[in-house]
Amino acid sequence: MKGVNLSRLGSPWYSYREDLGKVGMALDRGCRLFRLCLSKNAWDADASVGGVTYRQHCRDVVDLIRGRGGYIVTNEHCYAEWTGAASYKELGLLFTQPALQTSWINTWKAAISALNPDWHEFVNEPTEAALSGTSLTNAQLLVKYRAFMDTAIPSYRSIIPSLPIYVMGQPFWDPIPLLNNIEASPPPYRIDGLSIHNYSIASNATQDIEDAYKAGNPSLARQLIEARLITKNDVPRAQGMGLDVYFSEVGTIYMRRDGSGLPNTYWSPWMQVTYDILNAHGCSWSQHSLIPNTSAVAFGMIKASTYTHEADVGIPVGELNAIGRLWADNLSEIISDPVALISTPILVTFTVDGGQYPSGTTLMVPRGSVIDVSLPETVTA
Repeated sequence: MKGVNLSRLGSPWYSYREDLGKVGMALDRGCRLFRLCLSKNAWDADASVGGVTYRQHCRDVVDLIRGRGGYIVTNEHCYAEWTGAASYKELGLLFTQPALQTSWINTWKAAISALNPDWHEFVNEPTEAALSGTSLTNAQLLVKYRAFMDTAIPSYRSIIPSLPIYVMGQPFWDPIPLLNNIEASPPPYRIDGLSIHNYSIASNATQDIEDAYKAGNPSLARQLIEARLITKNDVPRAQGMGLDVYFSEVGTIYMRRDGSGLPNTYWSPWMQVTYDILNAHGCSWSQHSLIPNTSAVAFGMIKASTYTHEADVGIPVGELNAIGRLWADNLSEIISDPVALISTPILVTFTVDGGQYPSGTTLMVPRGSVIDVSLPETVTA
């Protein structure tokens, strides 16, 4: 499935009306998968922002999405969300302190019960040992993280036994140690998927990709991007273990991410190739993020009044910017084969009357299904 992130949902930065408005805009564009980046801080406090409490805000957003045939992924952010190193330190301490774990589990059990998500993502961006605020090595911290998984995930399933749960690697940019751990010691509970983050950003770490585009060699650029997305994360291995692979944060920005002040010149073809590769390998993905784009280094997909990139000239404030429009163009694809094997969960909407389903019918098709579109219907997936 293909979707979008609702980051900083219900935060003081964005109003209740603004959140509902941008969700409605995404639904109008055909988006049906929404990843809710929830805040433990805000859920626990349940303070009123603009006359609506945080939990009610979340419920109303979910009701809007569900009322129009959408699906929900809930995601766990920590106390110091969106504060960089501070949030990573808190996560490191979370994995080592039972009292913090109890509070964490209770919060997300309550959120799961209230919002009834279609799937749930366990702990956003587990950090490496050096940023964890502990004296542990990466290997030791992984053991703590796995132990926390073993406690938390069965507890969440006590609320919704069938709830699909996805996990990230620890550290989050390297899923291989966790895959090794799961293979060596299979958990007595079900893990449904692996969540990965990847951004199409020019920086020192991705200079080879930019150089390939600059040299007029998009074929080489594609090979390098595929290596970063698929090979580095060992996607075939994860899928062979029965895990759905969900790139829960993909995205791009207009400027290099190295302080140079230079543009991210090839953001558009790079992002398009990212979508194409993920689709080809049967990976679900969500774009980050459905918020106003306030600078050249912000991940917003909505044009803000405070910043206009050259690609956004002529686009009205409050509408999808050039990055958002590229995302929207990639939300659907036509299944042309008479019989298609579905390698990842998708939404299918019938667009021509005839056969079993009338035009406008939307179905969730699970991975491993075979869909026959040789009848008079045509479908958009």
